[in-house]
Amino acid sequence: MNFIIALIPALMWGIQPLVVAKTDGNAKQQLLGSSMGTLVLATGALFIQAPHYTPTILIASFFSGVFCGIGQMNQFSSYEKVGVSFAQPILTAIQLIGTTLFGFLIFHEWTHAWQIILGTSALGCIIVGATFTSKKENPIKVSEKSKLSAAVTMLLSGGSLVLYVVITKFFGISGWDAILPQAVGIFVTALFLTRKDKAQQFTKATYLNILPGVIWSLGNLALLFSNQLVGVTTGFTFSQMGVVISTLGGLVLFKEKKTKKELKFIYLGVCLVVLGGVLIGVAKG
Repeated sequence: MNFIIALIPALMWGIQPLVVAKTDGNAKQQLLGSSMGTLVLATGALFIQAPHYTPTILIASFFSGVFCGIGQMNQFSSYEKVGVSFAQPILTAIQLIGTTLFGFLIFHEWTHAWQIILGTSALGCIIVGATFTSKKENPIKVSEKSKLSAAVTMLLSGGSLVLYVVITKFFGISGWDAILPQAVGIFVTALFLTRKDKAQQFTKATYLNILPGVIWSLGNLALLFSNQLVGVTTGFTFSQMGVVISTLGGLVLFKEKKTKKELKFIYLGVCLVVLGGVLIGVAKG
């Protein structure tokens, strides 16, 4: 049952890009709309189970949301600078490495040599697999200046998203307690980051991105629970398997044109991601 919960973020976060692709809007509108959807679901969660708040829970969860908002904004920005196919594998690698180091060094989630070997092998499979799923036979050329700018943006995004994941685990905050103050943190951050473009803040494109925000927050809630149930390393690594859904979904739903060579890489990448997920489950023991 714990591993089923751990796979829900992958399902939700795999579906989310497909829904976002059906909406219009720039990165700031996507962030603000998604944050509104997150806030809506978090408010609704109050009627399911009453949270238990303390100053630590409120402050830590709020700043977890702030880091999440910063991470998402820079993630969208990196897509605009160098494209999803170039940025996504690097972002995935940064987040997986960061959460693994926290899980191993701070939370002591892998205590045996065989777990470390299997776990690191799983991370390698998922990183390589994610890279293969986005491989282009004739990639768009990107200038060195753009790559350098994107590298800084991706490091800021990856680092922020790692902190978003580990903060609630570090303070032992449950999903029900974290979700609302975390959503407020994301929404406040979105408002702050979009404040200079007031004419584009609340538009049709923004409101269309509320649904992806609800979908994302369902995955986020499941991740908060899975981090407590199976650990940060396992929970977050499982969540990254959503690349399988978004990749195959893009092929089926949007009829994306791929060369035979690209399709071979995609199918190999999907197999590696799945293999990585299986190894992570075995490493958890």
